[in-house]
Amino acid sequence: MTKVENRIPQGSSISPILASFYSAGLLDLFEKNPNSHIQDPLLPDDPTITILFMYIDDGKLTVSSKSLETNVKILLSVYHRINQWLQKAGLTLDKDKQELMHYI
Repeated sequence: MTKVENRIPQGSSISPILASFYSAGLLDLFEKNPNSHIQDPLLPDDPTITILFMYIDDGKLTVSSKSLETNVKILLSVYHRINQWLQKAGLTLDKDKQELMHYI
């Protein structure tokens, strides 16, 4: 095995393809069992499944229920799950680019 020292410049046409391959395992966590992150199967407010949308290195989590408390509990659980996966892959989340939006 030979260590590769080359890098792909940002904006390269191959970057989105390689990023998709690299992050496919993270998306698989949600497609195979989207509700496995919920610790309490009897959460109030009948929440929807949590969906992870990704494009290259940007991601968006969505969940819906009738309660801010339920949404935050679910999103916090998912956030920790994603963070664990990223750490195992040698990646980190950029905390300066995170935000939570709650619509009523």
